[in-house]
Amino acid sequence: MKKQDEAFLYTIELAGNPNPNENPETLYLWDIVTDKEQYYGILLPHFATGNNSTERGWYLAVFNMTSNTYIVPMAKIFDMPEKRVEFPVKDFFIGAPSSFRYWVEVFVRTNSTLSGPPDYLMDYAP
Repeated sequence: MKKQDEAFLYTIELAGNPNPNENPETLYLWDIVTDKEQYYGILLPHFATGNNSTERGWYLAVFNMTSNTYIVPMAKIFDMPEKRVEFPVKDFFIGAPSSFRYWVEVFVRTNSTLSGPPDYLMDYAP
């Protein structure tokens, strides 16, 4: 993650293209604890193109886990660049902190049902 102007660029390098998933759903989740002890989640789910729903492709949400409210409700966004997941989020969505701690998790649901928790935690990094 790096700061660009008034936004943080959330990035994960990958071995391949994250866009053409036909069946598994993936969720990239950045957990953030600010210097003000506020807890946020930056969610970047990719809903499989083979699912039976209108939710297909990439979405973004910003969730305040301290107050259990969405700061940015789930919204469709553009495809990711090849070999990485990357998206800028304005710093004011997480309270414009002067410092914070974070970790990132990657979850997968294998059956593209859009219901229930993910099947697997695939990766975790501090």
